[in-house]
Amino acid sequence: MRLCILIFFVLMIRRPPRSTQSRSSAASDVYKRQVFVLIDLDEFKTINDNYGHLAGDHTLKSMALLLKKTFRSSDIISRFGGDEFAVACVADENIDNLLSRIADLVHEWRETSLSPEGLPTFSSTISVGVAIAEANKTSFKELVHGADKALYETKEKGRDSLTVYYL
Repeated sequence: MRLCILIFFVLMIRRPPRSTQSRSSAASDVYKRQVFVLIDLDEFKTINDNYGHLAGDHTLKSMALLLKKTFRSSDIISRFGGDEFAVACVADENIDNLLSRIADLVHEWRETSLSPEGLPTFSSTISVGVAIAEANKTSFKELVHGADKALYETKEKGRDSLTVYYL
């Protein structure tokens, strides 16, 4: 939960205070959406158990690099737990572009051959939960909860895909 709070404050610091926003900027907020993405490495414990912790570390680093490639420099990417990552961002009216990049992320990760030095090559899958809300209409806690519910639904459906919740 501390990480959630940290991400929230970083997002708030990056956003200029309402009093300094122009009318046109405030009007454009209508088209902006807050997005919170949870990414879980499926069966990560199995990777550690079968290939060792160096393979697990290699997997985490490879995922971090792919996330950095997938998302914008203005998006906040963080490790959210042992085998989970989180991304917080603001999307403009073209939400389909963002969702397409996330779907491509799921596919690209599935096709990625992980080959830590000195170990056999293996692959992995991810489950993704996405929560989307109109800017300033939902609390950060609700956004995180929505992404968590979406992630849980993805896992219930068999993993290796994504679920989107609109709040």
